[in-house]
Amino acid sequence: METILGDFASLVLNNTELDHAAEIANEVAHVSGQIIRKYYSSRVRFVFREKNVDGPVTCVDIEAEEAMVSLITNALPSHSIYGEETNPEQLLLCPSSDQFIWVLDPIDGTSSFVGKDMRIWNTSCFRL
Repeated sequence: METILGDFASLVLNNTELDHAAEIANEVAHVSGQIIRKYYSSRVRFVFREKNVDGPVTCVDIEAEEAMVSLITNALPSHSIYGEETNPEQLLLCPSSDQFIWVLDPIDGTSSFVGKDMRIWNTSCFRL
């Protein structure tokens, strides 16, 4: 197996590491969901700005992404993070990065979220 994978062999996770990453992903989704529901279920008007040509970014996007980043960096400090909302032009690279990159978009479909259309937005969190 190591011969076939070559340099990628270090990226193969054993079951314990995979379970831990899945546990963190679930926690990340839960934490961001709590923040998003707090705003979505209220009558609060969202503070948002246009993000280049990518549409709006809300205070909810930013608060949720910051919580997601904090959780990942505390639990998996050697992993890098790409956060679409807070710093889309660059990765948050860790000095000891083991090449794992988490990609975060707390509200994928922000325009629909702002319009409170439940059918067209979701939270995206995955690890490459």
